[in-house]
Amino acid sequence: MDNQNEKILADEQEQLLNDKLFSKIDKMNDSTININGFDFVCTCSMCPEQYDVYHNGEYVGYVRKRWGHLRVNPTKLNDETDQVEIDLESVIYELDDPEGNEYNGSIDDNERLRIFHEITQKLIEIGK
Repeated sequence: MDNQNEKILADEQEQLLNDKLFSKIDKMNDSTININGFDFVCTCSMCPEQYDVYHNGEYVGYVRKRWGHLRVNPTKLNDETDQVEIDLESVIYELDDPEGNEYNGSIDDNERLRIFHEITQKLIEIGK
């Protein structure tokens, strides 16, 4: 293979890698995942991966995975400001990284839907 063909092949391979990378990033940044009527809106796809959770248009929870630990906080109404905010004192779901990786700040693609389903069940249990 001559140099020109090698360069074309290398450019094509680089473009394929970039397409895969950016399609995954776009999917995460632009994604809303609906499970059981709850919308999980990705607010950050990098470490930490995090989501705002809405039900019937109402902000009901916050999901975050950081340092190998996933936690879910419901929201509450602040009586002083009359605004909905994250209830940091209440944790309704927690999960440590299954491989024990304390530096992992993202949810495994193969586990995301199962975890979000479990989260919706907890939100339903507390009346969200």
